[in-house]
Amino acid sequence: MSIRWKIALVCIIVTLLPVVFLNHYAVRVFDGFTRKMLEENMIDYAFMAGEEYRLTLSEDGAPDEGFAQRLRDYEAEFGARLQIVGKDGRVLYDSAEMPETGADYSERREVKKALLGRYGARTGLTPDRKRMYYYIALPVRSESGDVLAAACVTSHTEAITKAIIRMARDYRITLLISLLAAAAAAVLLSVTMTRRLRALTGSVKSFARGDSPMTLKQSGRDEIGELGRAFNQMAEEISKINTQNRNLVSTTTHELKTPLTAIKSSVQLLQEGGARDPETQKKFLENIGVSTERLLTMVEKLSYLSKLNSEELRGKKEKVPYGSFVKDAVDRLYPSPGIRIELEMPGKDVNVPVIPERIEQVLSNLIDNALRYTPKDGTITISVKPGEGEVITTVCDTGQGIEPSELPKVFQQFYTTVSKNSLKEYGSGLGLAIAQTIIQNHGGRIWAESVPGKGSTFTFTLPV
Repeated sequence: MSIRWKIALVCIIVTLLPVVFLNHYAVRVFDGFTRKMLEENMIDYAFMAGEEYRLTLSEDGAPDEGFAQRLRDYEAEFGARLQIVGKDGRVLYDSAEMPETGADYSERREVKKALLGRYGARTGLTPDRKRMYYYIALPVRSESGDVLAAACVTSHTEAITKAIIRMARDYRITLLISLLAAAAAAVLLSVTMTRRLRALTGSVKSFARGDSPMTLKQSGRDEIGELGRAFNQMAEEISKINTQNRNLVSTTTHELKTPLTAIKSSVQLLQEGGARDPETQKKFLENIGVSTERLLTMVEKLSYLSKLNSEELRGKKEKVPYGSFVKDAVDRLYPSPGIRIELEMPGKDVNVPVIPERIEQVLSNLIDNALRYTPKDGTITISVKPGEGEVITTVCDTGQGIEPSELPKVFQQFYTTVSKNSLKEYGSGLGLAIAQTIIQNHGGRIWAESVPGKGSTFTFTLPV
């Protein structure tokens, strides 16, 4: 079942359930209330008839001649049959058109209770089971408290039944109107909601097939609008990653092509006998060795960079006294660097959450880079100082510096300021890209500053 019909069905059910519940509740309450009121009214009628009988009794024990007529008048007024039953259980007076005067009621439960001085009541169905009757009886007492007779009232529930039937009919009409209204509202709501979802689904499928870029216009502030904006953001990130991957493949292919071409050319010359003397052969073999080493280094660092891009840092970091950590790493990695390295550490050490081997790799890459471009009489200065919510590390050299036009490119993969067509050592061009990825994974920042001819400064921050 589609979400559209699920929404419609839920709306209809939610709308109809209260209507059905309230109807049954209202009928039950109405039925109980009216039956209770009927019984209370019948008790009042019986009390009035009994009092009328008692007050009109003569000394010989019989009421005046007008009592029977007044009893019939009460039936016409109250809409209920009234009877007076003597102590022997026989009917003395009856307001009905066809009175049962003289009939024996002594076996009726309500009459028995009334003649014993208690309130009696019962219900009964007519033989055709189409009408229910209420029977109640009250004792008629003398001033001394003796039971003189029983005042009985009989009434049927036809009026109540008709009222309930009318309520049921009105309920069915209300239910039908509610059903139509709920169906219309459900269809409108489901179509409105699912139209945007269908548009979103279509755009996602089109984007997945690569037919078109994903640009959803989701201006709503509800969950669907938020979902659309999230998909747009995801599509932008996917497109950005795809572009980066294509660029990486293109760049990697180009970078691998240079050493491979050098290897191929040298091998062909050796195979064709173009280098017969030992010196020339040695030169070509050295060319093959250097190019092979470059390929291995490049492949190794690409693998390392790929691992960094997918690295999950949660649970791997540990807090280290950062100044001591940097000093120990430099002393261990560069015991005899050949160039003077100066350390500037803070007076008070700061604990910083890091993955030690990763930050050590950043320091190594930056210092290797500085050593590569700094003359023997130059100086490399490594400093650590606290900032606002972060610690700042700088690696400053007095080397040849970087041209302003090249400075924005230094963190790009495979970028190097040394010509790659020479056999001169120039690095893989991945060290700074690896350093940038590690620092970004730690939530920090890294940047470069340089003055051509005077040196370069690489700075990175780590959150405390």
